[in-house]
Amino acid sequence: MRVLEMVSFELAAGSEEDFVTASAEIDTWVAQQTGFVHRHLAKVDGGAWTDVILWESVEAAQQAAKKIMQEIGDCAAMRMIDPTTVKTTHAAVKAFSS
Repeated sequence: MRVLEMVSFELAAGSEEDFVTASAEIDTWVAQQTGFVHRHLAKVDGGAWTDVILWESVEAAQQAAKKIMQEIGDCAAMRMIDPTTVKTTHAAVKAFSS
């Protein structure tokens, strides 16, 4: 069953434009992970960000979560995120249209 991973966070440093540019490294990494379907990065009015990734399964999401900090946790985009604001949730996809 497909799963949406939703990560909300705020930036600790850097501009919005710098963060979007730096997040290309995350795009490249996540696209190489087993079970990855697509990713959307959005900014909510007021400053919070939401990173939404669609995975083929919760297991695929969990496997990526186990590896991301070790493999790219020190990349520029990750250094710009305030770690005290990060919240991750997973939701089972019940309907999908494209």
